[in-house]
Amino acid sequence: MNSRKQVFRAGIDLGGTKITVSVLDRNYKPLATAQARNVSEEGRAYLLETTTGLLDRALAECGLETKDLASTGIACPGVVNEDLTTVIGSPTLPFLSGYALASQIGKRTGVPTIVANDVNMGLYGEHQFGAARGLRHAVGIFLETGIGGALILDGKLYCGAFGAAGEFGHIFMNDMSPRCGCGNYGCLEALASRTAISAEAATLAARGEAPALLNLSGGDVRRITSKVLKLAIDQGDAAIAALIRRKTDLIGIALGSVINIIDPQAVIVGGKMVEVMPELVLEPITASINRFTYCATFKRKVKLLKASLGTSATMLGAAKMSEEKFR
Repeated sequence: MNSRKQVFRAGIDLGGTKITVSVLDRNYKPLATAQARNVSEEGRAYLLETTTGLLDRALAECGLETKDLASTGIACPGVVNEDLTTVIGSPTLPFLSGYALASQIGKRTGVPTIVANDVNMGLYGEHQFGAARGLRHAVGIFLETGIGGALILDGKLYCGAFGAAGEFGHIFMNDMSPRCGCGNYGCLEALASRTAISAEAATLAARGEAPALLNLSGGDVRRITSKVLKLAIDQGDAAIAALIRRKTDLIGIALGSVINIIDPQAVIVGGKMVEVMPELVLEPITASINRFTYCATFKRKVKLLKASLGTSATMLGAAKMSEEKFR
């Protein structure tokens, strides 16, 4: 019998643009990581082949095989069923909608596998290993190309009746916003996601109000990442700094309402924007939360915490969730 059996786990992050696979030891320390582009238009076959190939590569780097894995956890954008086997719907990877992804990966690898929403796994990873560790009630919000949210209630991840709880990016703010990816108008995500910020920043650059950004991006909105926005600010684009303050103020307004309803101990804020410019993002959010929470207790006691695990949170959360499922 292989004495290493039931010691190692794998965490997989299926993003819209890349796939990342990590092999973890019994203490959830990453031993090896492999990554590749996710060419989403290639569909299911490409995704399965690429994901399992990355897993094999990461295992080989550690001198391991799939038989050494106790379980695998997959973090995927979209709504997942209660049994953590099937992607019910995924706007980011629509070809996975209605697909029993966990079973398919499990059949190919011979390893017990679960699939779960990526934002939920991000907060769960922070709850198990990072900034939310030890909290019984926490809200997570992650500022990326979209805005994702998740909830820990009574010490457990809360997914709701249909697996879609925590969609803070689709809180209605006002009907003057561009159309959201969900099809509605007025969503927080359409107003304040990094995608929305980049689009408005490109307009400022085109008007001559953000010359550093124009030089850095060449006017191409696809090149306006969080890092590029920060570089433009550092090079003197005050209009970009003001834009980010206005947008993060909106995020704080929405979070004020969430706090009024949920009554959490803390709000965990993550995502690339927070990583590269924490003060510029977190200070307006804090100010807005203090304006829009109705109770003095909330203002004094609810903590606003920066996520501590970065992009590894989703993989760690998914791997840990697979342990819980197959324990």
